[in-house]
Amino acid sequence: MRRRGRALRLLGAVGVGFLAAPVSADAGVDVDDSVEHYVVTGDDARQWQAAMQAHGPRDPVSGLTYSGFTRWHVTWSWDTYPLADGDCQLGGHRVHVEVVVRLPEWSGRTAASGPLRREWDALYARLRAHEALHRDNALAAARALDAMLAGMDAPIPCAGARKRIDREARDLLARFREEDRRLDRETRHGRVEP
Repeated sequence: MRRRGRALRLLGAVGVGFLAAPVSADAGVDVDDSVEHYVVTGDDARQWQAAMQAHGPRDPVSGLTYSGFTRWHVTWSWDTYPLADGDCQLGGHRVHVEVVVRLPEWSGRTAASGPLRREWDALYARLRAHEALHRDNALAAARALDAMLAGMDAPIPCAGARKRIDREARDLLARFREEDRRLDRETRHGRVEP
């Protein structure tokens, strides 16, 4: 008889910028990775900042608005197989991570002068680079969880197995969410380099 562990979800939400590139999933980790844009108008940095404040992504935890934002969500599941001695063997685990990055897109870029376009491109590149750090952290969290589950090859008591594994998974992912918060504190949400 096989028991399936319930899938659990954790949401990691962090503020500001990213890199749009396909991700190759590591063994055992399924990755959904996307970039969304919102429209920004204006003719200079002051107007862009006002537009980003008005239309930028909102952190669902703090309610604050940022110029860019990375949201990540990890789910995991596993199967347990009862053994003759009453213990269970973990097997068939799966880890899924969804990463969504929201960045501004300036509607006036193509018609702008060279200097103004370069100013926008520099601002956008900083946001993108900052959000790429959050994205990388999300992928590292999923890989670490995959490794943790793969490393659970010793039999475990069936009673309480789900609670124990879920607690360990949540604790592990909490450390990666704290890393996102530390990054934002140290860089003032991407305003300064790490």
